[in-house]
Amino acid sequence: LAPLSGLLRLSQVSDLFLTHGEDDYEPHIWADGRTLIFVRGRPGGGADLFISERGPGATDLWPEPRALDGVNTDADELGPALADGGSTLYFYSDRAGGLGGYDLWVTQREDDSWAQPVNLGPGINSAFNDYAPAASPDGSVLYFASNRPRPGETDAATGQWDATLREQRSRHDYDLFAAPLVDGAPGPAEALTVLNTPADEGCPAVSPFGDFLYFASDRPAPETAKPLSILIDLSPPGSRGRIRTRPSRPAAPPPAPRR
Repeated sequence: LAPLSGLLRLSQVSDLFLTHGEDDYEPHIWADGRTLIFVRGRPGGGADLFISERGPGATDLWPEPRALDGVNTDADELGPALADGGSTLYFYSDRAGGLGGYDLWVTQREDDSWAQPVNLGPGINSAFNDYAPAASPDGSVLYFASNRPRPGETDAATGQWDATLREQRSRHDYDLFAAPLVDGAPGPAEALTVLNTPADEGCPAVSPFGDFLYFASDRPAPETAKPLSILIDLSPPGSRGRIRTRPSRPAAPPPAPRR
């Protein structure tokens, strides 16, 4: 779990995240900068969600993370995404009670605890792998990715899945989906066909103002072999928008070590 400038400082998190010998990843920080939820443990080995909440002061330290005991199971809990002022938590899991593979689940905060998670149901989930929930800031749309068959396809190989796009190529590729949220309840999901390709599209993230959708893809860049940054203009918020692509800038060289 890498420190984030202005929110997480190395001096504050080294004892919490860098010395216990476990894998910490998929951090999600709520907009107030005071609530951090992340995953601890490897997928397939009972990965769990952990939370750390600091005080309102700019110099307040992050306390020791605690497991979300009302949410975690012996299965995997992954991809935390807060919404609705931090009172709603979406995640994906292969726990019992799902439709197959990894499903999207939601839980509501109740004072200092979290309610029993609820499966988002067949309007969202499938018998395949559904993952990476991301709600728009205005709470009107839930984005996610899935490797379910497309219309006209009768089946899709699931293959081995390590809860990441970097997995066995024997399975169906991943596409982006969007579902409307009405009073927090999701409507039927639809594929974002304007964005999806025969390659993988996944890991959606919405900008703070809700006007851009970011996502990962291993699609080839048009007329170039350079990496591609893909921004989707969603303005007005919640619309399907238009695609803007641009070559990624090369990474800056690391600074020279101090003497």
